[in-house]
Amino acid sequence: MTTQNTSTNTGNSSAAPVITTVTNTKVNIEALYQTLVTGILANLADVTTFPIGGGSYSREELIARFQEGIAAAEKTKASKNQWHLDVQSERQAQAAVRALRKAMQRYLQGRYGSDSAKLGEFGFAPSKPRKTSAKTKATAAVKAKATRVARNTVGKVQRKAVKAAPPASPPVASPPPASPPTAPSSATAPATGAHPTSGGAA
Repeated sequence: MTTQNTSTNTGNSSAAPVITTVTNTKVNIEALYQTLVTGILANLADVTTFPIGGGSYSREELIARFQEGIAAAEKTKASKNQWHLDVQSERQAQAAVRALRKAMQRYLQGRYGSDSAKLGEFGFAPSKPRKTSAKTKATAAVKAKATRVARNTVGKVQRKAVKAAPPASPPVASPPPASPPTAPSSATAPATGAHPTSGGAA
């Protein structure tokens, strides 16, 4: 089991609180050492030397050893909490830099081209041409054929087989009908059987 402590990153007031986790084991060890020191001070004030653990310790030395254990546990806990704060700060910094790097990549692609080998000098891999699988090609061909059938579209070979009919010759205009001959007018025709008259009778 674990316990959670909430601490706020004072360097950035808008940042979410950082959750740090401290194991119950470490808390229990500190509590055990501290309880033992408190008991020695409260109940063994008359004992000056403690023959334990194959050695002999004065009361002050014994208390100092237990307090060293408590201090070491506190230092580890503080380091762990600081590590969590540092990790949170790193994540925020990396998120900002990652977006900036992406923007720089787009700038360089616009300058040199997305497939230019020049991008490698900036740490970016050129874009690779997209490969179409055989299955995708086959599916596209079936769809294209169905579209041509639906639209009654023919291909190049079919278009060549279709021959246009030659243009029709314009109709030949018939000549106008001949007019019948016109009869001479009676005013101009000479009178038959008429003799010219003289000035007097013979």
